[in-house]
Amino acid sequence: VQALKDVLGACGGHEQLLSVADHLIKKSVWVIGGDGWAYDIGYGGVDHVLSLNRNINILVVDTEVYSNTGGQACTSGFFGQVSDMAQYGKAIQGKQEPRKEIGLIGMAHRTTYVMQSTIAHPGHMIEGFIQGLKARRPALFNIYSNCQTEHGIGDEMSAAQSKLAVESRAYPLVRYDPDAGKTTTEC
Repeated sequence: VQALKDVLGACGGHEQLLSVADHLIKKSVWVIGGDGWAYDIGYGGVDHVLSLNRNINILVVDTEVYSNTGGQACTSGFFGQVSDMAQYGKAIQGKQEPRKEIGLIGMAHRTTYVMQSTIAHPGHMIEGFIQGLKARRPALFNIYSNCQTEHGIGDEMSAAQSKLAVESRAYPLVRYDPDAGKTTTEC
């Protein structure tokens, strides 16, 4: 961006051309966080951004637990999940609340590009990022990324575990593009 402005400025300080250059160059604003932030404590802000007609990209790293606080249950986790704050026993049998589906919430805005993917499906994920970045609207990228420590798996098992999450339909791959049609199916 700055190089283009320098070239146009060197041509005699054409303010109008600089203004056009600013308009033509797509600026990319990113908000990046984990599921604890996006699904829980920062959810109100995420929902508000998704409702705006602004070109803002939100990347959510969805581990389905509060990884930074020792694996506590998170609203992105599934019913019955066992974690530090949702023990399994006679009185309570794991997490009692259903999973919050942030991808469906994004789709409900009808103006937000939504991609839900995993590293186990790189083609789907990369194509989704490209489509979302081309959209001049809010884009929500929800990426399943297991937490090796809290899920009890080895570092080398991340992609395999992500693949199992998709194959079991616990974490479906989704791309929703409001520019692709008028019906939800088309989008």
